[in-house]
Amino acid sequence: MNKSVNVLLNSRNAIPYTINSVLNVNSFTTINLNNLSYYVNLRNILKQDKKYHMHWTYIGGENVISSTTTNNSVVLVSIDFNTNSVVSTSGGALHSQLIGFLKPLVLVGSSGTCYLQAEDNTNLPIYLENAPGNAILNVRIMDQLGNPYIDDTTFSGTANFSGGVMTITGVTAGRISVGMYMFISSSLSFIVTSFGTGTGLNGTYNVTYTGTFTGVGVGTNGTAFMGGNPNAHYLLSLKFTEVDD
Repeated sequence: MNKSVNVLLNSRNAIPYTINSVLNVNSFTTINLNNLSYYVNLRNILKQDKKYHMHWTYIGGENVISSTTTNNSVVLVSIDFNTNSVVSTSGGALHSQLIGFLKPLVLVGSSGTCYLQAEDNTNLPIYLENAPGNAILNVRIMDQLGNPYIDDTTFSGTANFSGGVMTITGVTAGRISVGMYMFISSSLSFIVTSFGTGTGLNGTYNVTYTGTFTGVGVGTNGTAFMGGNPNAHYLLSLKFTEVDD
């Protein structure tokens, strides 16, 4: 039997990669879940003179997807293995280390909440001519144009603000999710850090804005990078199986 090695990547345990310097949104530092690096020294657990097939599976946290998706209707995954890989595509890969795509799992009774996933048979296995030679694996989650993936967080509603708590009293479109970048105006933005009593619609939410407003309109700007919600946290499982010569 050919030897197999399983590697589990947890986005909550990745090497910190901050986007605060790029976005500078109320000086809130967070993790860019679309571009994470992991320390995995595969040279110590895989034979360098062997060829491998790599199967992979993925399950993500809550995202929002609507019936009017554009670039985010297809979600791609790439990993830098620092080795020669063969990926079969009809039009050419957008990224040299593209390993496949994710599909949305929509819960029964939900019109917008989805969980991105890839099962073992969702994508064909990747063939590696030799074991990865780098100790740092970089994982990118992209839309079909090769840009960082954001979900369909087109949201609008009415809110009150006080001491870092946003109370939504009237939703006219979309749902709120943790990590969403929202706007009171073009010059005032904030981030939803956690749920209070609300779980996507009316209710309270903890946010990075600590000022006071009453009865103001809030919304999202999904046209700009990170204007909506970036990819949710995920678990990515990689299985390397030796291939006979």
